[in-house]
Amino acid sequence: SNSLIKASVFKSADEVIIPVANWTDQEKVVSLTIDWKKLGMDPGKVEISIPEIKDFQARQTSISLNKLIIPGKKGYVIIMK
Repeated sequence: SNSLIKASVFKSADEVIIPVANWTDQEKVVSLTIDWKKLGMDPGKVEISIPEIKDFQARQTSISLNKLIIPGKKGYVIIMK
């Protein structure tokens, strides 16, 4: 929902990885629109998390893709299973 935020999708048989990045200097709020049917996933059964990656991101388990706050010059790797 924010043209300044870039995201990609990598899909395997049992999970989806979404790297999302904010290349601006300011914190941005974004809403990620997921085509659940295209991914072959049921949104009511999907576990969404941001895993800990040393020196990159802290672990987060309560993720709202409707209001994701991304600090300036930062990003996240989001995992959906």
